[in-house]
Amino acid sequence: MSVRRVALLTAGGFAPCLSSAVGGLIERYTELAPEIEIIAYQHGYHGLLTGTKIVVDAETRAKAGLLHKFGGSPIGNSRVKLSNAADLVKRGLVTEGQNPLQVAAEQLWPLERLFFGLYARLLEQGREDQAAALVAGWLEPVEALLTAHGVPAQRAAAQARLGLAVTRGLLLDLLATGDRAGADAAHLVYVTALYPQRLYQSVQSGGGNLP
Repeated sequence: MSVRRVALLTAGGFAPCLSSAVGGLIERYTELAPEIEIIAYQHGYHGLLTGTKIVVDAETRAKAGLLHKFGGSPIGNSRVKLSNAADLVKRGLVTEGQNPLQVAAEQLWPLERLFFGLYARLLEQGREDQAAALVAGWLEPVEALLTAHGVPAQRAAAQARLGLAVTRGLLLDLLATGDRAGADAAHLVYVTALYPQRLYQSVQSGGGNLP
């Protein structure tokens, strides 16, 4: 399984680090895997829903370091929320009856192999420390969410790792079989069985997802 394309997207409020983060990702991918195409969705989730994107060309790659000197986001941003379907319909980004999360998932479907391809590349190159850092980057915010809802710290750490492993496994199953309904049903069984009901309900009402 090889990665052929990666996508960049910035959303929410502007932060001083966004421009530098975009530049750093372009530089790093160009260094490690210059053959991979880099695209950037414009104006956050607005671009994801409409498929509006640009391709990072050779000139942009060569000058990506300049982005470390600026704030904001060079690929645009927006306050579009995938959980607010009524607002998205009003903006003309989805049609009545469409699930914005499903529309976004369909746009990203060709890119989901990145999750596994990146791990494989790092492990093949003997960069286990960087692969571990990727895992830690997922675990820490989930642990924080669980502890904020009353889960003891030790259990939160184990539960977050289990959740990441289950999600990774179901995503691999989805990529191999294309059975999205089956993967969704299995994930629902997992979260309703393991997570505190109040946490599950609060995340669902906010349009989010748990690992």
